[in-house]
Amino acid sequence: MTRTITSEKLKDKTYFEKTKFALLTEIQNGKILCAGLENGYVYMAYPYSQDAVNKFREITQGDEDTFFPVLIPDFSTLASLTSVSSPELKLLASTFWPGPLNVVTPLIPGLNINLGAKTYPSNVYCRVPSNKFLRELLGLVGPLIYATAPQISGQAARQVVDISPKIKKQIDIIVDSGRCRYTKPATTVSFVVQPPKIMRHGIIDETKLRSVLQHLSD
Repeated sequence: MTRTITSEKLKDKTYFEKTKFALLTEIQNGKILCAGLENGYVYMAYPYSQDAVNKFREITQGDEDTFFPVLIPDFSTLASLTSVSSPELKLLASTFWPGPLNVVTPLIPGLNINLGAKTYPSNVYCRVPSNKFLRELLGLVGPLIYATAPQISGQAARQVVDISPKIKKQIDIIVDSGRCRYTKPATTVSFVVQPPKIMRHGIIDETKLRSVLQHLSD
């Protein structure tokens, strides 16, 4: 049965800390977590457990060629996943993280991380969420693969009641942080190419991106 943790309960500091450490163990044991980002609820799984990845793939209906993006707690975690050491990447991340920005970078070969595909991907999509509880949890458990939790219509669920009942039954734990603020997707910038390229326009508009990095391709 799905368990729901409310934002009201998390306002209590003792409960916040206790729950954070309890979820660390549950996630490492293969439980599927759902929580709200800036623009929609997502479900997450531990990428260091094959059982967790298999369960996650079943829920998302992703095939073995599909690899998933990753939620991370901070820029230093990204530095442990990618071979890119770019002042531009650090500047963009320091400006817009935590927030609705995905960055795409080459993935260091041979890491012990399963992003969902049967083959090891060349690149990794990373995002640092604004959700404080989720970010602190990520600081304990490490990167988590994630995917959008859909409504029955297929659109991204922006509040817990919108999540498809079929999907909700497959989720172990939901962190209910209320209604998500945005309807647009997260902005995505790739550092796989030079100059960096805007792969998807979204919440962070192009003007704001170019105020930080002038040499962006589109």
